[in-house]
Amino acid sequence: MYSCRICGNSKRNMFYEAKEMLLGLGDAFKYAECNECGCLWLVDVPEDFTKYYPSNYYSFVSFEGSTSLLRQRLLAGFIWLNAIYYNNKFKLITVPTFALWPNSFLPVRPTTGIFDKKILDVGCGNGKMLYRLSLAGFRKLFGCDPYIEKDIQYSLPNGNICIRKCEIFKLDETYDIIMLNHSLEHMQDQEKVLRKLHSLLAEYGELIIRIPIVSGNAWTKYRETWFALDAPRHIFLHSLRSLSLLASKTGFQVLRVIHDSTEGTIRSKLYMKGLTLSQQNEFLKRSFNGGMLHWMHKVYSVYLNWVAKSDHIRVYLTKKDVN
Repeated sequence: MYSCRICGNSKRNMFYEAKEMLLGLGDAFKYAECNECGCLWLVDVPEDFTKYYPSNYYSFVSFEGSTSLLRQRLLAGFIWLNAIYYNNKFKLITVPTFALWPNSFLPVRPTTGIFDKKILDVGCGNGKMLYRLSLAGFRKLFGCDPYIEKDIQYSLPNGNICIRKCEIFKLDETYDIIMLNHSLEHMQDQEKVLRKLHSLLAEYGELIIRIPIVSGNAWTKYRETWFALDAPRHIFLHSLRSLSLLASKTGFQVLRVIHDSTEGTIRSKLYMKGLTLSQQNEFLKRSFNGGMLHWMHKVYSVYLNWVAKSDHIRVYLTKKDVN
C-alpha cells in the first residue's frame, strides 16, 4: 500500500499526517509522497466521505441569485469578455484581464466552431462553470457529479444544461471537450479514470484538467498546512512529472500547461493559524487588514503564475498521435 500508485516506486517515500481543516473537523489522515515522481497520495482513504461533503459544501451550493448586485455585474462583465475572446476580438483587453484574473477565464480554448462543441464537465458540482459557458455562447453542455443531491437541469437561452448524479463510468457518449475543474484530485483510481476519459473523448477532442500541484513553492513551504492538500477530500495531488506519467500511460499527451493560481499562499498562511475556511472568509471580507492582505496575495499569485511556481495549473491534453 506504500508503493506509489502512479509510478510504483516504494523506496525512500516520505509520509505526512494532515488534519481535516476546511470544515474544522480535525480528523487526521496519512499521506505518502513518492520519492521518484513526486506524487502525493492519501494512504488511509475513508470508506464513507459523506461527512466531508456536507450539503453546504461550496461546490454544491446554488449560485443563482446568491451573490450581491456588484458581483453579478462583475460576472456579467467577465462573461462579456469571454464572449469576445471566443470570437477572437479585443485581445488588448482580454489577454491582460485574464492574466490578472485567471479564474475569470473559461478554460476552453477558442477554435473554429467552438460554440457547437459538445462539452462534458466531470465533477461539476452545481454546474457553475457550465452555466458561465452557456452565458458566453456555448450550446451543448453536460455534466456529472456523484455527490450532488439529484440530477440538475438549467434552461437557458442557448439551450439546456444537463447534469447527472453519477460517476463517469456510467457515461457512454463521446464529447469534443472534457473538463475536470478541480475534480481529478478527488478521485481514487486515477489510471482507471483517465482510461475512461480516453474512451469518452472524441478522436480530435481535448481534455482539460485543472488541479493543485505539488511542484510549486506552496507544498514545499507549508506541507501539512498547505491549503490545497485539503485532507481527506484530495486523494491525489500530482507533480508535473507524475501527471505526465499518468497521461502517457493512459493514451494522452500533454499539449500545454498554464499556471493559474488566484490567491497566492494566503489560505495556507491562515491555515497555519488554525482558521477554517468560513473563518478565513470572515477575516478576509470583514476586516481592513484581511482585505489588504488578500489583494496583496492576489498580486503575488500573478507573479507565481508568471514564473511557473504557483500551486495550481491548467493542463490541456489530447489523445496520442492525434495532434
